Amino acid sequence: SSALIRSQRRLSVLAGHLRAMSSSSDATDVEFSKTGRVGHARLNRPKALNSLNTSMLKKLGEQFRRWEADDEVSVYLMSGNGGRAFCAGGDVRSLADAASSGDDAALVDFFQTEFSVDHQLATLQKPLVALVDGIWMGGGVGISAHAPVRVATEKTTFAMPESGIGFFPDVGVTHVLSRMGSLGRFLALTGLTLRGQDVFHAGL
Repeated sequence: SSALIRSQRRLSVLAGHLRAMSSSSDATDVEFSKTGRVGHARLNRPKALNSLNTSMLKKLGEQFRRWEADDEVSVYLMSGNGGRAFCAGGDVRSLADAASSGDDAALVDFFQTEFSVDHQLATLQKPLVALVDGIWMGGGVGISAHAPVRVATEKTTFAMPESGIGFFPDVGVTHVLSRMGSLGRFLALTGLTLRGQDVFHAGL
């Protein structure tokens, strides 16, 4: 359909944009703060649409382990800086570089860390509120879709781009989509994007 073609074109443009971004990590690629009893994690790679690299995932895992053991923290908040994206998924550039150079260890490290952190965030003992404003795709869905509270906005754009290249929705998202009936199956098979109110009405 024309809608599917437009969706695939948007995903292609997004992938190209991410490949063009630098994959280097630094101490500020995730920002953490505590206000009262709220622990707030902010993804902070706005130029790369807050795409996740191994450094960010390890920081998230370590900080949430500390907060789980902190009796002064009773709820978590997660958001993305920059105003354009919560998180566009995994860092395509760094993964492509690792694959092209034959660095299998880096690839294994990324995916092991990603899936481990996805499970950790899905099984937290304290509630997580995910503010999924802007682009919300791939690995970004994995770190937030399992939160008990997810807040979408008129700018939220959801998709699992993996489906557009024949892969299956990973990061635990098949669990989410399987509970959405025929719409979930459609999204899993096509990678079609949902926007704004549609994300809300779909139950995401």
